[in-house]
Amino acid sequence: MWLEDQKIRFLPIDGREPLRKINAPVEWNRAYEKYKQDIRLPTHLKTKQEEITWLLLYAIRLEYTDNAEQYRPITGAKKLEEEATKSSIPEVQSTNPFDAFDFTSADFEEGSWKLAERLGIAYHPDHLVSLQAAAKVISSAYSKEALKERVITGQPFPIEQGSGVGLETDQDLGQCARILRLLQIQNIRQLQTTINETIVAVQNVTADPRTDTSLGKYTGNQPVNVDDLKEFRSLVSWLEDQKIRHYTIENREYLKQIGSVEVWEAAYDKYKIDVGLPYELETRQEQLTWLLLHAIRLEYSDNVDTYRPLSGARKVEEQKKSNAPEVKSTNPFDSLDFTNAQFEEGARKLADRLGIAYHPDHLVSLRAAGRVIHDCFNKETLKEPLIAGQPFVLVGAADSSKSNTITTSTTGKPPHTDAERDLEKAAQILRLLQIQNMRSMQTTINETIVAVQNVTADPKTDSALGKVGV
Repeated sequence: MWLEDQKIRFLPIDGREPLRKINAPVEWNRAYEKYKQDIRLPTHLKTKQEEITWLLLYAIRLEYTDNAEQYRPITGAKKLEEEATKSSIPEVQSTNPFDAFDFTSADFEEGSWKLAERLGIAYHPDHLVSLQAAAKVISSAYSKEALKERVITGQPFPIEQGSGVGLETDQDLGQCARILRLLQIQNIRQLQTTINETIVAVQNVTADPRTDTSLGKYTGNQPVNVDDLKEFRSLVSWLEDQKIRHYTIENREYLKQIGSVEVWEAAYDKYKIDVGLPYELETRQEQLTWLLLHAIRLEYSDNVDTYRPLSGARKVEEQKKSNAPEVKSTNPFDSLDFTNAQFEEGARKLADRLGIAYHPDHLVSLRAAGRVIHDCFNKETLKEPLIAGQPFVLVGAADSSKSNTITTSTTGKPPHTDAERDLEKAAQILRLLQIQNMRSMQTTINETIVAVQNVTADPKTDSALGKVGV
């Protein structure tokens, strides 16, 4: 009823009254059957889903025809650009344990440089570059194969210094030439590998059967440039030949003569009248849009059995199960394979370097390493002096028998042995740690309360705006 009253408007206002009697099923069904015959809804559409889909497509075509001026400035390229610049990026769950860190934080920046310094990496003004170099060192120098090799010891290769370029003997020059030759061979191998990967990628693209006419797909450029007369004529001819099929096969020959301007223009003017294209649509963009909508409606009518099992909810579900949208990330660790055995070994070696206890899950050790870098290598922590001295020794039960010294308390309490005094000091330490934990928990509770208040105080139900919710 709403589609007829607001969008289609096939019947006059007085003739729509029977369709508005929604609470009277008998009268409404009789009016709906007559309405389907008047609007020429295809008889082979059986279910309500198919009928409402056909009516929606019909309403879209009429809406575009009635508001051609409004839709004229919106081209396909502009629509794609608007969709590409949307701020609402779909949320993609990542298995990267570093996604919770702020890579622009000053503390993280300082920690990255300290980690690079520990791994022997030269300083770089961009801490993310140092972080990428650290990741490469971990994945290469701490892999199982690299750890099997013996550590190179001894003095560096001696090259005598002198005037000129610093290479005075023929022997030194020969050794340098061999080193450069080996490096050149390595670079050539890497280049050949890149060339092979590029060739495979190009073959995969060129082998895509998008131009197979037996599949019923458009064989021209995608997307179509409507300003190019050749592409416009080619698409119109393809739509009539493959989808619309208003003419017989013999009568389509004039539309296929794309190279002859006069013949094609005359055939296209006649075709617009025969297919019922509204005369209000002046530009190629508007006419092509109408023809595409008309072809979609005919395609749906001809293949109802194919589209019948596909409901709207199932279509949305299938789209969700498809490949996740690509989101470009600035995280330098996204290119690493966290399940790789070499990376697992490198993560454990990094945890050993930072003094972190062993854990069977290397990702847990990696998170702990990130927390140590964030907490122990920031500017404020590095300003504090290092704690030096011997650890506090607690006298055990076995050692208490050796010391029988008894002290008398000045408060009148019973005397304590050395072991009891040590236990009392340990209890005081545990009490201080408990107080610290309670303060941390209280801070977390306060932050949670503030977050809840910010949510509940959000005026999304302002009656002055005339809206409820967002």
